[in-house]
Amino acid sequence: MKHRFLTVAAALLTLLTGIGTCAARTGDFPIRAFHLDFRTEVMTLDAMKSLVDRISERGINTLVMEWEAAFPFDKHATLSNSSAFTREEVISFVDYCSGRGVEVIPLQNCFGHCEYILRHERYRALREDPKDPSQVCPLKIAEATACFSGLFAEVASLHPSKYFHIGADETYLLGLCGNCRAVADREGKSRLFVDYVKAMCDIVHRLGKTPVIWADIILKYPEALDELPDEAFREREVLAMQDIKSLIAVPLLSRDKVWGYAGIDIVNEPRRWSGEDYQWFASLMNIISLCIELQRSEREAQSERTYLEGLYRHMPLGYARLQMLRGEDGAPSDFRILDSNYAADKISGSRRERYIGKRASELGLDMRFYMPIFSQVLDGGDYVEHDYYDEQSKHWIHSILYTTHEDEV
Repeated sequence: MKHRFLTVAAALLTLLTGIGTCAARTGDFPIRAFHLDFRTEVMTLDAMKSLVDRISERGINTLVMEWEAAFPFDKHATLSNSSAFTREEVISFVDYCSGRGVEVIPLQNCFGHCEYILRHERYRALREDPKDPSQVCPLKIAEATACFSGLFAEVASLHPSKYFHIGADETYLLGLCGNCRAVADREGKSRLFVDYVKAMCDIVHRLGKTPVIWADIILKYPEALDELPDEAFREREVLAMQDIKSLIAVPLLSRDKVWGYAGIDIVNEPRRWSGEDYQWFASLMNIISLCIELQRSEREAQSERTYLEGLYRHMPLGYARLQMLRGEDGAPSDFRILDSNYAADKISGSRRERYIGKRASELGLDMRFYMPIFSQVLDGGDYVEHDYYDEQSKHWIHSILYTTHEDEV
């Protein structure tokens, strides 16, 4: 049977198609997800809602929710720990997210990272290694299907999303037990991975959902791509076209919003990315984001300055900025004209090129008329309105004088 098959690899590779790094506006990505994992620590419901408020404001529209033992299982109640939420709380949280424009995709591990399941005696027989509760044996498909059909159904019933994440990452024990080792030697580890994942995807399809998996194992064993359903042809084409074996991608943030992504593709041979690799790359991308943000802020500031300059240059009201010059006694004795607009030219009857940068005394202006008014503005710190008749332009002029900087009017 043909089914749609969605992988996180597909999402990342779509962003990175054709280039080693990619940057785009937030709106270019229909799914912008945040992963919340309750494996080691559980948040309160109020804290979860507060987190959703913050990420939704930053452009995130999807929450991949890994409840682990904090989910209120019913038929598998032994898996729920003392920090588990009630069904009503889960429904309330999912509804709250929906109201904030955030879709909740549940993540229920069924292959690797199953410690909280396999540590219980009831599920012990599913282990790949009897001494290690972290991973399910991929050859125990019938037993795993019986177990995870119930688990998936319980989790899916409280999440209306059409997607259901089954994990399937970091399955480092592939081929460990004797039976699995024989299959791996004969057909490769990818056979173990694909057969088991396809069985888990069938459970999801029967629930009317689209399965989602992490991409690391697919990228580690690229030969497994040929085993994916026909609907995954785009993912196979992208990987094959660029010979990509591994990749890492991190978000680019600006003003607390995701505006794009940057990534590194590794071709020809697979690479296992370490936490150190991620920290190094994320730090580098943060520096680049800061540089881009500074450049963008400078462009915006310049644009704002140009706009304001054009506004005051062409407004119909006359404007002039004057610098007060003080004498030896500290009192204002002269002033220099620093700037003006075109309307001031019309009012004064003189072109600004003639008087900008000049002192009033150089222009022959009556200092006894101007200085008392300017002193009043500077000393009082408030605006002063003044009417006078200008003999040169033959106009009555109503002036409003104020100061915004020391010794400027």
